[in-house]
Amino acid sequence: MNILDTIYQTTYTKKFEQRKKWKALNLKQIISFIPGTIQNILVKPGQKLKKGDKLLILESMKMQNIIRIPVDGVIKSIHVKLEQKIAKNTLMVELE
Repeated sequence: MNILDTIYQTTYTKKFEQRKKWKALNLKQIISFIPGTIQNILVKPGQKLKKGDKLLILESMKMQNIIRIPVDGVIKSIHVKLEQKIAKNTLMVELE
């Protein structure tokens, strides 16, 4: 970079260079944002849903979190089972 006839060079730290790169969300995949247990599955494959409809209930730390669909769509597949314990970033539901 050249500012007022002075050349500057930026050096990055090793931590910055090895960071996890950002990537855009795939709205066709519903991924868990916290670890927990699947308490209820409210949809079936092939079902048409509108944005905001309930997909499933994920219990974490004795709180029930309602997972909703972020866009209009059709359920392609469900990757979790009732009473299954899942980790953070687990694929739960796929949309067509």
